[in-house]
Amino acid sequence: MKKRSHDRNLFKLPSTIVTGIADQFGFTSTLKLYPNPTQNTWNLSGGQSAARIIVRSLEGKVIVEQDNTSTIDASYLEPGHYLMIIEFNDGSKVTRSVMKQ
Repeated sequence: MKKRSHDRNLFKLPSTIVTGIADQFGFTSTLKLYPNPTQNTWNLSGGQSAARIIVRSLEGKVIVEQDNTSTIDASYLEPGHYLMIIEFNDGSKVTRSVMKQ
């Protein structure tokens, strides 16, 4: 059976791959979240100020929700991985993986 010429291009990837919405707006280069992992607090700096920060367990349960802050107290959290959703005043959001030791 003769191969068709268009079969070779079936799995060709585009030359530009966008890895996330945050990359398009430059949040990942200006947003600093530290220390990560942490034992006590996470600090947020750079870029826009956060209107709301939500920390969720990997199961999706809301663990922490704070408005207008740049510091999240993690001292009472169980060690493990969490998702931090940072919402900005313009409606945009960035999600970061964070770890509590």
